[in-house]
Amino acid sequence: MITVVVLQFIGICCLSFAMDKHAKVVLAKRINQGFKIGMLIMGWGSLTASIVWLLLTRDNIPISLVDWLAYLSLNILLTALLHVYFANRVAH
Repeated sequence: MITVVVLQFIGICCLSFAMDKHAKVVLAKRINQGFKIGMLIMGWGSLTASIVWLLLTRDNIPISLVDWLAYLSLNILLTALLHVYFANRVAH
């Protein structure tokens, strides 16, 4: 299960770095189009890999999907909190 959480976290972070406003805060610079596309591919690939890993390693599919969605919301919250931390760090 820890693999699923880590893959989701990587995916959400990559998807957020693909957006100009988030990447500008965390990386403190504008990003080019190639970086955006790479982050999008890595982000969606990581999220897809996390759900495939979960479905292959667990027996109870409905409960596993509920777990996956719960971990996804947790990882979105963690990523948002990290963005706030970096925004405060860059501003000072």
